[in-house]
Amino acid sequence: MKTQEIHEQVLKIYLEHKDKNPEFTFSPRVKGERLYAGYWFQGNENYLFSAPFNRGDNHNMTKTIGYVLKLDNGQVAGAYIEVVFGHHLNLEIIDFYKKVLEYLSIKYEEGRYKYQKQIVGDWKAGLIEFLERDVASIRNIISEFDLEDDFIVPESTLQSRLKKIEDIKKRGLKELSNDSSEITQDSQSEVYGEIVDTSTKQQTANIILYGPPGTGKTYSTKFETLKIIEGQPETDLTREEVNQLFEDYIESGQVVFTTFHQSMSYEDFVEGIKPVIDPETDQMIYKVKNGLFKSLANQARENYIASNTKGIASKDLHIKKLIDSFTQHIESKLESGPIPLTEKVSVTDIDDESLRYRGDTWGGQKGNKISFSELEYMYRSGVETRQEVKRLKDISGLGNQHASYFIKALQLLKAYEKESFNPNIENNKNEELKQYVIIIDEINRGNVASIFGELITLIEPDKRYGSDESLSLVLPYSKERFSVPPNLHIIGTMNTADRSVEALDTALRRRFIFNELMTDYSLVKNDPYLEISSFILAHKNDDLNNKRVKEQWEDLIHWLNFTGDNKEILDFDKFRKDFSADEKLMDYRKDPDYQRLATDYFNNQGIDFDPIQLDKLLLTINKRLTYLLDRDHTIGHSFFMGINSLSKLKRVFKNQVIPQLKEYFYGDWSKIGMVLGNRFVKEDTEQLSWPAGFDSDNLFEDYQSLVINEIWTIGDFQSIYQIKA
Repeated sequence: MKTQEIHEQVLKIYLEHKDKNPEFTFSPRVKGERLYAGYWFQGNENYLFSAPFNRGDNHNMTKTIGYVLKLDNGQVAGAYIEVVFGHHLNLEIIDFYKKVLEYLSIKYEEGRYKYQKQIVGDWKAGLIEFLERDVASIRNIISEFDLEDDFIVPESTLQSRLKKIEDIKKRGLKELSNDSSEITQDSQSEVYGEIVDTSTKQQTANIILYGPPGTGKTYSTKFETLKIIEGQPETDLTREEVNQLFEDYIESGQVVFTTFHQSMSYEDFVEGIKPVIDPETDQMIYKVKNGLFKSLANQARENYIASNTKGIASKDLHIKKLIDSFTQHIESKLESGPIPLTEKVSVTDIDDESLRYRGDTWGGQKGNKISFSELEYMYRSGVETRQEVKRLKDISGLGNQHASYFIKALQLLKAYEKESFNPNIENNKNEELKQYVIIIDEINRGNVASIFGELITLIEPDKRYGSDESLSLVLPYSKERFSVPPNLHIIGTMNTADRSVEALDTALRRRFIFNELMTDYSLVKNDPYLEISSFILAHKNDDLNNKRVKEQWEDLIHWLNFTGDNKEILDFDKFRKDFSADEKLMDYRKDPDYQRLATDYFNNQGIDFDPIQLDKLLLTINKRLTYLLDRDHTIGHSFFMGINSLSKLKRVFKNQVIPQLKEYFYGDWSKIGMVLGNRFVKEDTEQLSWPAGFDSDNLFEDYQSLVINEIWTIGDFQSIYQIKA
């Protein structure tokens, strides 16, 4: 069975369900080459994703509920219901998904955003049951949260897509391209949107992650990078696995990480003239050096050419192989002595970038250079005479002056191509197409227009190398013709609260997709039961008389704010024995019903806690900041992650939160007091003394000094979000 036949069967089931339920709508594929090949839903040869709801949002963030078929050689190998949502959502949307998961009998886990419920038995019966039973219930939950506009596909949209499918069927299905770049096209377009029309066979990502400080922008670049390189829209990797994979790609040169700053220049990023020491003379000389972006672009372009034998890439692959082979040929011949260009001028040396030639009567000179880039330029231009070389627009001054020697070098190349070179392109195995990523942290801290220069135009997806509208240009220092390959992606981060940075101009903005990362309150929500169980599990074999363990236990109980009178029941040894006797309580990570078990256990013991609710604390602070300033000047969740003691929270407030608020309000303590309350900011009642003979009454008539209060209690922090009448 072909994959297209499975798509047709799924579409038939959806349409039959709609006949019985006219108000029902769903989301077929929108566009792309696969649509014209009969792939009516999202997916490829390995999976089919059908969605009875809208997919994604205006930030190209996967956010949906659907039915997935795993495919293997045109056969259905498994099926499951999938719930996926981005982790940059507000608490209300998180609560919606929690309720959907609860309905599907799936346990929600903090920090996890992809869930699957396996279908047992026939996949068709499972899909019909999903549509008839589950979708109706989920639509009720959508209505309860007033999210119809986000999730329900409009009838007009559905009819438009169905009409397109019927038109495609009438005209006949097209064959799907076998290009290697097509393998990951679907998964990348689902994550980043249709950035380039799918006819280019390559989705290029230019993304800027922006938001207030502490929202995980820099860390999120790792996930975005893995999505691009691995070709997967979602990942279940742990934080440690993500970090390790990311480091591996940096080590391999496939990923480059840099940070823009005020001193960053075009010469650092693209190319520039740099001083180097000549190893032969120990003298300082100046050479054109590639910058970070150009070096990575050259590497990506070589891979793209070597993996593609169609169109312009076929010719470029031929030239690349020719130059590489010619270089080896010259290097081998030089072992036997200089290679004549004319009767009195010969090629005497070679390096990675050029041939060196000199005349017999040129004295002690080391000779001049013909760069391989200029040799390639002449080859592409088709010049055959010295006069034609001189007329080349982008030939160097030396090339113009020594056109006779340059044309002789070109003749050497062409003679080698005709007599000895065998590219064997058709039989050579292509390289695997790789995706390359440059990450630019704090992209708006540098002078972006100056750093990017002419690359502003070249980074546009439809101007990339190999596309129908591709552009190239000659770089100012090396005089090399340069273009940006489609397998090079740019990810930037931008702190919207930093008032000391440059604003991005319109030319750059329109070339990037901007994904906003706001505070994720679910990441800092604390659970006293989970913290106790985690502590007991970590110390289940420790000595009870260990002073350090006892102190940590007491700190934890204080942090969780035990509200009972009898603290003797908070006996660590008793808890440890009880938990050891109950396997489900001890290993809370494996039991889906842990919350209920833990609640019952502590309630039976007469134990209750009233901890500082970090998510409410942070949400309240940010609501006030949004009112007083704007949503760009808020506090991110990363400030509060990993806090498990009052002392840690105090340090975070003293060293990070309050300095950030001082920055936001320019040191205005009264505004900070409006955010945190009078338990954190109090009026300075200490009298200021003045030198004899000076009266400050008139000068400082309206002066009011506010100082920070650093003696904070649990109640002080709770007062931020517990408003009492």
